[in-house]
Amino acid sequence: MKILAIRGKNLASLEGEFEVNFTTEPLKSAGIFAITGNTGSGKSTLLDTLCLALFDDIPRNNRTNESISIIDVKDKSINQTDSRTILRRGTSDGYAEVDFVSLGGETFCSRWSVRRSRDKIDGSLQNVDFKLTNRSTNTELQGRKTELLAKIVELIGLTFDQFTRAVLLAQGDFATFLKATQKEKAELLEKLTGTDIYSRISSSIYEKSKNAEQDLTILKEQIKGIELLSDEELETLSTEKQVIKTDLESLRIEVSRLTAKINWINEEALLMSGVNQAEQQLVNAQRTIEEAKPRYDFLLKTDSVQEIRDVYIELKNSQRQLIVNNSNLANYESERDANALLLKQAIENLATCEEDQKQHLEAVSTIEPQIRQARSLDIRLVGATTSRKEAEKEYQQAIEQKKKIEKSVLSAQTTIETAEKTIEKNRLWFDDHKQYKEIIPRVELIVNLLCDVETANTQKSNNLKILAKSKEILFSDTTKLAEFTTEAERLNKLLPTEIATLRAKLQEGNPCPVCGSLHHPMVEILGGSLKEAELNRSKEIVQNQITLLSDAIDKRKAENVRLQSMVDSYANQAEETISKLNNYLNVLPSWQQFEYKVLQNQLTEIAGNWGKYTSEQTTANELHSNFTISLKHEKESLLGASEALSIKETKYKSTVTELESLQKERSLILDGKSADSIESLYSLKGKGIAERIKALSTAREDIAAKGEKIAGSIAQITSTLSELLKRCDTLQTSIDAWLAKQEDTITSELLAELFSKDSSWLTAERNALNRLRDAITSIQATLTERKNKLEIH
Repeated sequence: MKILAIRGKNLASLEGEFEVNFTTEPLKSAGIFAITGNTGSGKSTLLDTLCLALFDDIPRNNRTNESISIIDVKDKSINQTDSRTILRRGTSDGYAEVDFVSLGGETFCSRWSVRRSRDKIDGSLQNVDFKLTNRSTNTELQGRKTELLAKIVELIGLTFDQFTRAVLLAQGDFATFLKATQKEKAELLEKLTGTDIYSRISSSIYEKSKNAEQDLTILKEQIKGIELLSDEELETLSTEKQVIKTDLESLRIEVSRLTAKINWINEEALLMSGVNQAEQQLVNAQRTIEEAKPRYDFLLKTDSVQEIRDVYIELKNSQRQLIVNNSNLANYESERDANALLLKQAIENLATCEEDQKQHLEAVSTIEPQIRQARSLDIRLVGATTSRKEAEKEYQQAIEQKKKIEKSVLSAQTTIETAEKTIEKNRLWFDDHKQYKEIIPRVELIVNLLCDVETANTQKSNNLKILAKSKEILFSDTTKLAEFTTEAERLNKLLPTEIATLRAKLQEGNPCPVCGSLHHPMVEILGGSLKEAELNRSKEIVQNQITLLSDAIDKRKAENVRLQSMVDSYANQAEETISKLNNYLNVLPSWQQFEYKVLQNQLTEIAGNWGKYTSEQTTANELHSNFTISLKHEKESLLGASEALSIKETKYKSTVTELESLQKERSLILDGKSADSIESLYSLKGKGIAERIKALSTAREDIAAKGEKIAGSIAQITSTLSELLKRCDTLQTSIDAWLAKQEDTITSELLAELFSKDSSWLTAERNALNRLRDAITSIQATLTERKNKLEIH
């Protein structure tokens, strides 16, 4: 798997759209790179974007096992482990997108997106939309989100847990990988390096080897159960086999002969069955033709009456028209009677409505003076109401102004009291700490001097320790130098035989008195005496040790002098600094009893409080002065506000009394109802009466016109009925004359039956009877053919 690009929008601390493209410079050619930035700049959000697009999950959501709901918008809540919590506050939509190369080498694009309803920042969170696109084939994979997530695991070869434990280790999660079991580490590393194929090959080889061993074992067991035949037994079985083959061939020939005979018999039975079936079909067809003879006769009679068909049909049509017109005439007569009643009722309703209009006009003339009086009072009421509202507003403003001034007075008094308490409290504190008044301006200098004293004492102590150690080393080196000097004097007096004797006394692991070595290779050299060169060599070694120790002692002495000088310098420095401190801290006689660190902290704290309380005291004095003056002005303003409030209250009560008087007078006119509503009511009533009169007049005219139209229709239908009667008599006479010529072979009832069938029925019937004749011909041909085949067989 290889990541090609990471893109996102409105996620956690990253606002708007962002992109990290690994296929372009400078990242394309970078072998290694780092993501850096201040806390909250979006480093972890880039990694969260990668996980979101691949797994619909982020590492930070897996650090808690508790199921806690957090407020989202309005009264909606969302679980803290929900991946949608990463959407940035104050945004309506966001997405995470990753381009990657799968294990198969194809390029894919995985996109996770979420939005709020109505695309508003206060909308509810919608479900996550997840898409997976194959960029190599430019096709989008279909399926539910769970199916697409499973497909991604298959493409990259890692689950979310494996990905976050081996590839992307979130902050503080590196220990999780280190603490994983050996098996879990092996699985992760195999997937990351692609070496899991060798595990699969090993397993496959093991399985095949195991199966081959099982097959080999089975074959060996089978071989053990096989018994070989003797030559005589094999000869006997071969003879039996040949005899059985000869008998089998004879049986096959007999089976073929009997099979052919059976087939001939079956074919003969089949042909005879076909002949019998055809004969039966012919009998059935002839019977059907016989049964259909009345139908043939009916068709012949139908053809014979066609000359009178048009006259008959015209008669029937005229008779139907006669029935319809009679029915219409009865309907129109009924409608005429009903219309006459409606006309009478319309005339009566019109007269009633005209009387209502007359009474309404009389009522309007009576109510008009009251309406004019009500309008006059309404105008006065509007003015009185406006005056009352204005007076009430001024009265309320006066009340608020007085309350505001009272609040200011109370606030000023409270501030003055608080300032007085602060001043008194700070005064007491300054009295308790007055001895520090001269020290406070120099606190920083004194603290630095205390630090210098402490530093000088520390350096003095450290150098004393180093000096003591150095003196110990000098004493040790001086002792060794004395030993090597003595040894050199002794070697100068020794002969080679004596050196050999000395070496003979050396033991492995014990130090040599000459060189101090624990290993003595010269002991192994045989000989009763040493050469002069060997003695000189020993002398040279001892002399070298003396030279080295002498140089080291000289340097050590110089170092001790330097260290002693530093100790004295630091001691002098500490004494000088303490002397300065005495000059500054003489007001605190017991200051040297404190530890320097404690004294530093105490002075620093007192200095801080001194500045703090000084500032508080200055501020409190200013407040006390300013608010004392302000309180005097506010009390004067309060007196003026009280007088103004009394005037406004008197004015307000006067306007209320005037308004109540007018309202009482107005309630006695028109029952207190609005003049416009009363006038509108009477106007609407007058319009309604006028509209009713107009509608009733129109209805009366329409009913009268309809009556005239009905009378015309009745006259027309009456004329049409007379003509139809004459036509029916003429046509009936013609039909009766034609029937008389038929000599009773066709009656009027039969004629009606013959003409009841339409042309489509006649055509269908004629075709059906023709098919019956054709069927007999076909069956006869089939029967002849089957008899010929049977005879040939």
